[in-house]
Amino acid sequence: MKKFTSIFLIFLGIYWLISFLQQGSLWSITPALISFITSFLLLSNYSSNLLDKLLISSLVYNLILTSYQVYASTSVLLFRPIPIEFFIVGLNVLFSILLLFLLRRLFLNKSNFFNS
Repeated sequence: MKKFTSIFLIFLGIYWLISFLQQGSLWSITPALISFITSFLLLSNYSSNLLDKLLISSLVYNLILTSYQVYASTSVLLFRPIPIEFFIVGLNVLFSILLLFLLRRLFLNKSNFFNS
């Protein structure tokens, strides 16, 4: 589960970097950096209480942002249906569901989460 989470966080980091390059807003750099740092620590087998807290905060922060992106993209779709917005909504819904799944797995079985 640790390897899947780190690869997923790399994908999220790339997603936020693409969002930054496309929109130019600096708010997308922060989740990208947090995702990359957390993924690097997970892959390097760094085990600490700090990693546990960083992983939880990274997953929750990404969940909040992807949920907001679903909300913002859906509101755009109501006024002008653009094909790329359908893709963005679907991608963010998928990310949100995966983040909820990872948070659930982390909270229900924390010791097994870091060992697998």
